[in-house]
Amino acid sequence: MKIEGFNRVELVVAESEIDRAVQQFNEVLGLCLPKPHAIDGRPVLSATDFGGFIELVAPIGAAGGFGEKLRRGPGQIGPLVWEVADVDETRSWLQEHGYRIVFEYDSRLGNDCEQAQAVYQLVCDPAQWFGFNVTFMRRYGNPRTGGDGDHLATNKGLARRFCELYTAGDWTALAELLSEDFRWRQPTSGRRQSSMLAAAPALNADIGYSKAETLEIFRNTVKGCVDGRFDLIARTLTAEDDRVAVEARGYAVNAANGRTYDNRYHHLFVCRAGEIVELREYQDTLLLFDVWMAD
Repeated sequence: MKIEGFNRVELVVAESEIDRAVQQFNEVLGLCLPKPHAIDGRPVLSATDFGGFIELVAPIGAAGGFGEKLRRGPGQIGPLVWEVADVDETRSWLQEHGYRIVFEYDSRLGNDCEQAQAVYQLVCDPAQWFGFNVTFMRRYGNPRTGGDGDHLATNKGLARRFCELYTAGDWTALAELLSEDFRWRQPTSGRRQSSMLAAAPALNADIGYSKAETLEIFRNTVKGCVDGRFDLIARTLTAEDDRVAVEARGYAVNAANGRTYDNRYHHLFVCRAGEIVELREYQDTLLLFDVWMAD
C-alpha cells in the first residue's frame, strides 16, 4: 500500500462545547474548521480542516465510542488518520499482514455535508495498534491521490462567482456563498516604522471579519464609489485541495476625492461543502491607503 502522508488527528469534545471549540481553534490557531455537521447513522458531530490536520468530533447525547472516551475526562484523542493512494490496495495489504479492519466508512453515501468531503476510511482494531485508533483514508478529488477533481471545479466556480457578485453588488446572493462561520482576513506584518505611516490603520489580519461584518464593509465601500460601482475581475484561478488562488484586479473611483483605485489582488479562498469559509486577501496596501484613507 502507498501512504500519502499523515492527514489529521481527531480531537474529542463535548456536544455542548463543539461550536465554541470550532470558534476558538479558528480564531486563535488560524484554522478553517467549518460548522459542525452530523454523520448519518452515527451519534457524532464533526468539523474537519484537512489543511490544518485537525478534526473536532463530539458525541451526540454522549453516545457511542466518543461518548465513552469523554467519560474518562476531557482532552481525549480520537483516530489518527493517514491518507492512502488506493483503498482496495490498502485493504488487501492490511488483511494479508493480519491487521483487522473493524469499520469501513464511505462519506459519499451520507448526507450533503458528508458527500462534499468525499472520503473512504478503513478503521483498524485499536488492540493491534497499542490502543490507538488508526485509520487509513482516501480522499476522492484530491489531486495527490489522483481523484476526479470535481470538487476543484466546484471550488473554482465559487471563487469566480464571488467576484461576479461583488462586481454586481448583489449582496444577498453573495451572502449565500459564504458559510455562517466565514472569516475575511487581510494578512500584513502590522509594523509601522516611518512617521508618515505610524498613524495608518492596520488591516484586520488575525481574527478577521465575520460574515456580517464583511458584507457590511463591502456595501459601504461600494456606496462610496462613483456610480456605486466597484469591479472585481478574476484573471487566473488555481485550485488545490480546499483552496482556490485567484489573481484579480479591482477598479473603482472614490466618490469623495475622485482618486482612482486600480489595485491588483491575490485572493486565497478556502471552501468547504459548497461554501466559502475564508477569504485571505493580499493587495497593494499603500494604494489602498493612498486612495481611501490619506488626506
